[in-house]
Amino acid sequence: MVEGDQVWFVIDTDAWGEAIPELKSLCRSRPGWFVAESNPCFEVWLYYHVFSDAAWTIPLQGCSEWKNLVNAGIPGGFDSRKHPVLIGDAIQNARINFRAIGDEVLYGSTEVFKLSKAMYPLIASVVEKARRYHEDGLRV
Repeated sequence: MVEGDQVWFVIDTDAWGEAIPELKSLCRSRPGWFVAESNPCFEVWLYYHVFSDAAWTIPLQGCSEWKNLVNAGIPGGFDSRKHPVLIGDAIQNARINFRAIGDEVLYGSTEVFKLSKAMYPLIASVVEKARRYHEDGLRV
């Protein structure tokens, strides 16, 4: 690795479970290595692209219910062609609603905003240009 490089593991709690503490410990021992965890699943991150309220207040069982929530709450479901331009909103919403105890990311929280915040300066001009262009189509 070259100085300034970063390695990110983007994981979810349901898939990694008991291995998470070991992964986080290993990453802490390596400069420039990070973990971005979503609990219970990656859909928590997608949820924060559109919603600003705390996902941890929503009592859901399992990841299939999270997928249903995201698809039901966003007309037409999450659209990977247009919703990524809302990454700035997702960073802010996920950061504000983030909850953890020590290294344990609590239910309905996601650390993906940390990775997104680190890379946002590299994509900000393109994202903002696309957001202005598609603004009328983003009303969800």
